[in-house]
Amino acid sequence: MDRRAFLKLSAAFAASAYLKQLPPVFAQESQRASVIVIGAGMAGLAAASVLSKQATVTVLEARQRMGGRIWTNRDFGAAVDLGAAWIHDIAENPIAQLAEQMGISTAVIDHGDRAVYDADGRELSQEDVRAHEKNFKRWLAQGKALAQTYERDISLGEALKHGLINENLSQNDRRYLQFSKQALVMETGAELEELSLAYSDAKTHFTGTEALFPQGHDALVRNLAQGLDIRYQQTVQKIEHGFEGVRVTTPQGSFDADAVIVTLPLGVLKKGVVRFDPPLPVDKQAAIYSLDMGVLNKVILRFPEIFWPKETTYLGYVSEKAGEYPKYLNMARYADQPLLMAFAGGEFARQIEFLSDKEILSQNMQILKNIFGRDIPTATGIRVTKWGSDPYAYGAYSYLSARSKPEAYDLLAEPLRHGRLFFAGEATSREFPGTVQGAYLSGIREAKRVLS
Repeated sequence: MDRRAFLKLSAAFAASAYLKQLPPVFAQESQRASVIVIGAGMAGLAAASVLSKQATVTVLEARQRMGGRIWTNRDFGAAVDLGAAWIHDIAENPIAQLAEQMGISTAVIDHGDRAVYDADGRELSQEDVRAHEKNFKRWLAQGKALAQTYERDISLGEALKHGLINENLSQNDRRYLQFSKQALVMETGAELEELSLAYSDAKTHFTGTEALFPQGHDALVRNLAQGLDIRYQQTVQKIEHGFEGVRVTTPQGSFDADAVIVTLPLGVLKKGVVRFDPPLPVDKQAAIYSLDMGVLNKVILRFPEIFWPKETTYLGYVSEKAGEYPKYLNMARYADQPLLMAFAGGEFARQIEFLSDKEILSQNMQILKNIFGRDIPTATGIRVTKWGSDPYAYGAYSYLSARSKPEAYDLLAEPLRHGRLFFAGEATSREFPGTVQGAYLSGIREAKRVLS
């Protein structure tokens, strides 16, 4: 019997053991159980939509909107996803299948379709870009090979330093190195010095191409939310749980139920702003502490006209400053509006959260003028995300650092032994952390656990 099969069998025995201890409310099929779901993001809505067929479900949401880290804005006359945007590997992704069932259109996106510009505004040839990427992969491979002798996990950044020991890099090489590093920073929201080397090659996505929702990612959550009892502006302060049931307290009052599914983002759990009574077990607290939360921010710029290559998907910029807006998405290809979306990840993303919109606009205009000339029009509108300081997220998505292990995702996902307190969300998905599909599948997983 392999380890995964053993764990599944063990979980089944454990479940049967604690279900025998439950009060009669769950044993009486004629009585409809009550469940509170905390959070109206993808995990919470997935759980509630499954549960609502057999239980009385109340969804408590702190924001004035549903979706959580799925957040579609239409201020500029087009659907712009300020949070989750892509369907990763559309061929086998359940989110793509869900969108098809709901009749929601998608648009395949080509991540390789790009124009990359040097710090002086000169466009690099595709051959030069590929050569720089090849060097980066070689340096990283050298570092990983040297790190095999270590008895402990180290960061991806530390491994890269090992790979560069015998390299004599020019100033240009160092800039291109920073540019290449940003591709990994964009994926995780964390600097390479924070990422686990041992688990950096973990395969968390399905196979196939990737896509966007031209009409907005929120079409999914709106469909899932149909018919659900969602209470907005309900910031959870305390969760009391035990063998007799649960009580969830917000500034508006208390809610009692037979069980609760907690889909709070990892960042919120790490802040400790929600009190559990009794406190969570030590191993679950350790899992929350060991996992980390990355930050990816977006800057949406609206212009009076398009002055960049209209048919190019991405614009890359090899900045003199580490992390400074290495990539722009040409939103005009997917929305009938002159929009650019700039990306900022990791430490630079956290830094811009302290800046005003005016300062952030100035940063981006300087880059764009450097590339396309001083005569380009100034943006007439700007929208900036600040996920790191968002009090209902405190980050974009989870990642494994050098002090983390994948088992932490499993520990965070474990329900408490009395069968009243359950956990869902992307940070409880060992297979697909940091993704919408991970959140969605975790919600369904916990709904089935409750109903079992």
